[in-house]
Amino acid sequence: YWDMETTGQSASDGGEGRNTSEMTYPYDANTYVDWDFTTVWVADAEYSVNAGYPYLREEIPAPEPAYSGGAGTEADPYQIATVADWMRLTTTPDDWAMHFMLTADIDFGGAQLTPVGSHATRFMGVFDGDGHVLRNIEINQPASDDVGLFGHVSGGEIRDLGVENVAITGKARVGGLVGYVYNGAVTSCHATGAVQGNSEVGGLVGYVYYGTLTSCHATG
Repeated sequence: YWDMETTGQSASDGGEGRNTSEMTYPYDANTYVDWDFTTVWVADAEYSVNAGYPYLREEIPAPEPAYSGGAGTEADPYQIATVADWMRLTTTPDDWAMHFMLTADIDFGGAQLTPVGSHATRFMGVFDGDGHVLRNIEINQPASDDVGLFGHVSGGEIRDLGVENVAITGKARVGGLVGYVYNGAVTSCHATGAVQGNSEVGGLVGYVYYGTLTSCHATG
């Protein structure tokens, strides 16, 4: 069978043409005649895998789990346990409004990182460090604003997290943990290391606007 509407082909040397409605779930009685939907094919009833068309049971692999577990919700936050988890977080802005929990200490070994959150795409989620520590972090962006392990936190919260031996360089609003907190919260966190910038520079947070810092400290 082939879809005459999506392909724009009304005729073919082989097979039988069908309209999209006849080929997608719920399937037309004259389509997929004698197909084995028990052991060979899967009916895509939820339109979540193959746009409603059937697919082979062995054809589409199961998706890779996000991070080390979790669903990104408040009840079941994404679990960050490895360097790979963190790198995925830094490169997946679509997740920056979700809930996260750090489940182990992580040593980055002085690797060059980039901030989570920027002025253009802000971190609006919740990151719960659960008492764990991230160590040996280097971020070198001397021409950029809103620089820190978290660059720009807007309406979100960072809590119970330690960052140690950081080397953070930015331009304005530069912090060891967060560069810029806008209407957000940093709670029970600490930072140690070196932070450099031209203005609004802090060991823990560079600049806070309509936000709160509670039970935090920094040395550097």
